[in-house]
Amino acid sequence: LGRGGMAELHEAHELTGDGPRRVVLKRLRPELAGDAQLREMFRHEARLQRALDHRNLVACHALWDDGEGTVLVLEHIDGCSLDQVIARARVAGWTVAPSLAAWIARELCRALEAIHQLVDEEGRPLNAVHRDVTPSNLLLARAGTVKLGDLGVAKSLWSQARTLSGEVKGSPRYLSPEQAQGDHAGPLSDLFGVGLLLFELLALAPYRQGDARALLVAATRSTWRPLRALNPAVPPELEKLIQRCLRAEPETRPASASALAAALSRVIDAAPELPGAAEVAALVERTISGPAATSEPERVEIAAEAPSMESGPTVSLVRPEQRAVLLAARERARRGAG
Repeated sequence: LGRGGMAELHEAHELTGDGPRRVVLKRLRPELAGDAQLREMFRHEARLQRALDHRNLVACHALWDDGEGTVLVLEHIDGCSLDQVIARARVAGWTVAPSLAAWIARELCRALEAIHQLVDEEGRPLNAVHRDVTPSNLLLARAGTVKLGDLGVAKSLWSQARTLSGEVKGSPRYLSPEQAQGDHAGPLSDLFGVGLLLFELLALAPYRQGDARALLVAATRSTWRPLRALNPAVPPELEKLIQRCLRAEPETRPASASALAAALSRVIDAAPELPGAAEVAALVERTISGPAATSEPERVEIAAEAPSMESGPTVSLVRPEQRAVLLAARERARRGAG
């Protein structure tokens, strides 16, 4: 199905008591299996994925070792990703109703709430944070469900691979200011991601644009782009809520994922027509039934080698899952070879 910077995905059929079902197999890329930190991150992702059981999160059916490494058996989502919706709408010239965008974001908040409230076997909070809320990681199913996936750069107290001070993890276009500065990323960092997704879904354009360096610089600053100037159909209340999510200071954002979900519910309830799973299903069909639309890559890689001032950073427009860790692994390999 695809290959990212850390893992590869394969479609398969699992034999169950009810017959075969389609699943997705996720495993660490063989050439990276020798890196201890990457292996630890993948095991941490697997442990989190298995511990979480929520209708708005991609389910993990099983976890096993095939002799070559850990394999995650994940739920197969028959539908499309949010970045495909945005790309298709941009090409076809249609928009997503603000109330439906709010409904999708509310489902995302419920997934994040499940992550943030995760506890261990003794009931102790794990302080889990997703850290990679992006359009490609939010999946919409034909059945009308909304699912958040890819816990590859998530963190919790279970993780043994610590993020060093100043280390940046996540997708540059979707980093919160504190992540871009290498500071502590908490649950409110994920809410910044919700604001970015809502803005992009309603404006059909990313909140931030530019190359890798420009994105990282923009992520450290708080410059509001008036959404209603791009899409006058957005209710003022929804624009204000998105603006709150995108504030630079985490403590000035909504207090929690559940608080943001409640605020989104008030926006939805005030809409002339209430959206739901049927409208999400129709959106998926509208997206996948038209001509293919290619969304621009949302992940950019700054080469591990220090760039010269003349050439600027080397950029590879690919879509891996865990750039910062992969770059660190490459740097360690380079040092070992030297």
